[in-house]
Amino acid sequence: DGVLVPFRRDRIMRAVEAAFRAHHQIPVTQPLTQELHTMVSELVDEVVAEVRADAVGAASVTVEGIQDKVEVVLMQSGHYEVAR
Repeated sequence: DGVLVPFRRDRIMRAVEAAFRAHHQIPVTQPLTQELHTMVSELVDEVVAEVRADAVGAASVTVEGIQDKVEVVLMQSGHYEVAR
């Protein structure tokens, strides 16, 4: 809706974690394995780094731009089904 909000890594983390939970059929009440949690965190770190690099000199970053970046990072890491 065009409202500006602060950039928050935790929102990206929740979205990527939810995608992995859905793909692996892990209920929200069950913790992720350490391996899966580490992988999700590393992927999110990569997304955040790329978004920050793209934002240099830009006035703002769009939600759609961040979503696109998440999809690209997931696919480049071989997680095609999760990206879908």
